[in-house]
Amino acid sequence: QNRTRTAATIIGILLATAMLTAVTTFVSSLQHFMIASVIAEEGNWHGAITEMSAPAYKELAKSDQVEASSYYQEVGYAQLSEITSELAEDGKPYLYVTGITDAFCEMLPVTVSVGRLPENSSEIALPRHLMTTGTVELQIGDTFTLELGKRDLNGERLGIFNPVIWQADGQTAAETFVPREVRTYTLVGIIDRPVFEDYSSAAYFAVTKTDAEPEAGSTFMAYYRMKRPGNVYAFTNAHQGHGSATWNSTLLRYLGSSTNR
Repeated sequence: QNRTRTAATIIGILLATAMLTAVTTFVSSLQHFMIASVIAEEGNWHGAITEMSAPAYKELAKSDQVEASSYYQEVGYAQLSEITSELAEDGKPYLYVTGITDAFCEMLPVTVSVGRLPENSSEIALPRHLMTTGTVELQIGDTFTLELGKRDLNGERLGIFNPVIWQADGQTAAETFVPREVRTYTLVGIIDRPVFEDYSSAAYFAVTKTDAEPEAGSTFMAYYRMKRPGNVYAFTNAHQGHGSATWNSTLLRYLGSSTNR
């Protein structure tokens, strides 16, 4: 009966629908963009646990809650004094050698700056910031020997999330280095700072290839992605054991699964 009002109502509905669709599409597109950016920069994982044994990792990996998992072998710490005569500018006294797999690089980005990634456990790639902030003058193809071991403080093993423990003078380490074995490496590559190296870490992270047959006492840093991201916290608590845990907090936040309400 009122064609003008009918036409105006139809136009209003079309405009409202278009605006609603545009806003929701924009929000969804922005969310997907942020998720893709975080995955590219920090990796596609939800949680991680240090110092896992091989049997414990296998149990975690076969869980029906886990969509995908990978790890790096915690080969051990080495004192930087073995390859340089001067302490690095940022005060890190150690090199931390990690053994990675091909599958690991699909979950966490490892970017090669010069050369290539190691193809076996006698090759190694050093982080670029060690070569710039430190005083290491090694070249691709050089061979060097490292005495690998662990960090100890009054009988307690220090992990990768523990910064250097200093005495009151701030110059003498309160912790001690406990050697375990000697390995010889050939430098085959320089990599960008690995995303799994924390800025407050006591060591520079170097990568080699996981041992073909790791020793019985070898430990691993496990990374995993859940089928339901929100389950990662309870799952981690159930499998953590005596190791330390961390989460990909930024990714979980953009997925809507962060515990930070």
